[in-house]
Amino acid sequence: MTKKIIGSAIAALALAALPGVAHADATAGGSFTGLGGAFGIGTAWGYLGGSLGNTETASPTLATAFTLTGEVSRDCSFYAGSAEGRTINFGTIGVRTGSGENVNDAFDMRAAADVAITTGTAGCNTKNEVRISKQNGTDGLRNNAAATGGYDSDEFTNKLPYRVDAAWTGVEVGQVGAGTIKTLSVDTNEAADSKAGGAWRSGFVMNVLIPTPAKGLVAGTYSDVLTVTLSAI
Repeated sequence: MTKKIIGSAIAALALAALPGVAHADATAGGSFTGLGGAFGIGTAWGYLGGSLGNTETASPTLATAFTLTGEVSRDCSFYAGSAEGRTINFGTIGVRTGSGENVNDAFDMRAAADVAITTGTAGCNTKNEVRISKQNGTDGLRNNAAATGGYDSDEFTNKLPYRVDAAWTGVEVGQVGAGTIKTLSVDTNEAADSKAGGAWRSGFVMNVLIPTPAKGLVAGTYSDVLTVTLSAI
């Protein structure tokens, strides 16, 4: 009985030393609870103490997302060499000059003329428009000096209307998939035309055809400026 009272007194003193901890009367057979545990009265074993809990709910799995951004400039390319190399000369546009020609055939253009213009690098990295335009409009190649000397307009012309047919590999606007052959034609009676599409890159072929006109040709230089414009839209 003496051992129990002494043990209880020691336990009571230990608990009393902890700030803010209530304690019970140290009598044989009783018990009291301390910070983080229990101390039994009249026993030879016990514990006293503890630790603070988490500051917030633990997260066994935590995913953190990072947003990565960058900017790609819109661009269109069309390789055509130097400016000097972009002058295409048909040379002599042959006409019927034989003395024995029928009067209705004299000075007529002998045959249609054509030229193919190609580039291995063309395209845009965004939605775009391919536009083909003729500076002289439906007149086509024109001999501006013809009027200086004058001519019978019933029999002669100073104009050579021409047709343009272009082709490349691309896609339609809004399409995501493999490219296919796309074409754009500007007929002899058209000044310009265009076609919209999605981002593309490929070779580009353009054929220019000058049909034989119904009238004879006035002597002189025939010319026009044919422009291909690739524009981001």
